[in-house]
Amino acid sequence: MNALVSNILGLFSSDYQGVEPKEDCDNYQIVAEMGSVSKPDIDILKNFLGQIPARDDIFMSFPNENLVCNSRTDSELEAFVNAVENYICRKNNVKFKFVLTKNRTDGVRSVYDDVAFYEYIKEKEFVHILSVFSNRIVNHRLVFEYQDKQIPTIFSSSICFKSADRPAEWRSLDDDSWKKRFEKSRELCHWHKNNVNITPDDLYFEQDGEGIFNLKELLDKSCLVFTWMHLVDYVQFKEDCVELFLSGLKSYLLSIPSNNIENKDYDVSSLAPLFSIYQWCYSEGDYFDKIMIVRNILSLNIDKEKLSVPESTIHSVDSNFKILQKENVEHYLKLRNDLSDKLIELQKSINELVDGYLSEYKKNIVAFLSFIVPMIVVRAITKGQILEMFSPRLLLIIVTSLFLSYVYYRFSRKEYKVKADMMRKQFRLIKERYHEVLSEGEIEFIFADSNEEDEKSYVSFLKEKENYISNIWVGTLGIIFLLSLFLFITQ
Repeated sequence: MNALVSNILGLFSSDYQGVEPKEDCDNYQIVAEMGSVSKPDIDILKNFLGQIPARDDIFMSFPNENLVCNSRTDSELEAFVNAVENYICRKNNVKFKFVLTKNRTDGVRSVYDDVAFYEYIKEKEFVHILSVFSNRIVNHRLVFEYQDKQIPTIFSSSICFKSADRPAEWRSLDDDSWKKRFEKSRELCHWHKNNVNITPDDLYFEQDGEGIFNLKELLDKSCLVFTWMHLVDYVQFKEDCVELFLSGLKSYLLSIPSNNIENKDYDVSSLAPLFSIYQWCYSEGDYFDKIMIVRNILSLNIDKEKLSVPESTIHSVDSNFKILQKENVEHYLKLRNDLSDKLIELQKSINELVDGYLSEYKKNIVAFLSFIVPMIVVRAITKGQILEMFSPRLLLIIVTSLFLSYVYYRFSRKEYKVKADMMRKQFRLIKERYHEVLSEGEIEFIFADSNEEDEKSYVSFLKEKENYISNIWVGTLGIIFLLSLFLFITQ
């Protein structure tokens, strides 16, 4: 029983028995049978009550006599003491009830009787233990402050048990990491419980200071089971147990009883290596690959009855992951090489396409000149005068040839554009095909040559050369046409 509360009871009676201290997370209660009742000293009573944390509410009563005090104000206390003197002191064997309602202020809740509080937690079902903490953590903080007991400070990332004269401590974990672990564990392990919104980080406790904390073993065994729940394939909550299904290279069905988990022969020395595996598994990236490796290794190393694994298990997990990474790297390099070969072939095709378009221009112009120039030379030799030889008939032949050359240019340009569009489509299809195996950033880097906005890309080169050759082609035909028109006018 809390020493301060015992002193308060002693003010009312030196003859009391049947004390039944009860304590949970929200209330501390004492019920006593008093053989005889004395009028308490009001000043001493006020002093004792003043030592109770101001955040908690006080309730005193003689329930069978309908005498109640639910405030520590001077007027309320004085009225209560006077009523005790007037109505209770003349009676024997009366019941006295003292209740402290715990209010959470700055994340702190009081603990008045470590034994009663331990019994309360111990008697709860395993899932209820999880919900007790889960429902009272606010902003990842919950402190249980022991008022009448010196204990070593026991702390996790969000829960701390400490003596009243010591500061709270926490194991570092940022909110984003906690949220990611919470979400990924429910996704990978296929379980959900509305009133269990915590992770093993919230239940993995470290100790600062010497001494024994009576809840430590119960908390460690709860954390051991809870950590397994974040590594197995499937979790099912039943009326009398929690079933965990682990499927790796071997398969196991683990049944965790709902009650008396502290009495099970679970190996708490395995908690540290198992928690390390959990932390590794839910660190950034490759979650699915990691959980599959973890399940395979755990299935080969688990002691089903003790829920234990060897301390070296984390090294086996890490080594297997490195082997997987090496295989992935080899596969990745092969993938990159194959992709590079495809892109080189595509770029080679682009060069051939541009060269072909330029060749069409050359063939067209050469053919035109091969037809016109000999005609002009022959007429110049036979007629003797250059300008006079450009008769309207000859100019008509030249203009007709120019028109046919222009028609050939349009046909060649259209054919070029169709092939260029096919090249762009090939870039796009290859890019889409590799989206599932390469990251977005790497895709953009590798396929930079398909970016038309980049002036140095092959697609931009394709477009630039097409415009360049087209302009020269049309320009050449245009100059010849204007020259022919000039000769016609000057006739």
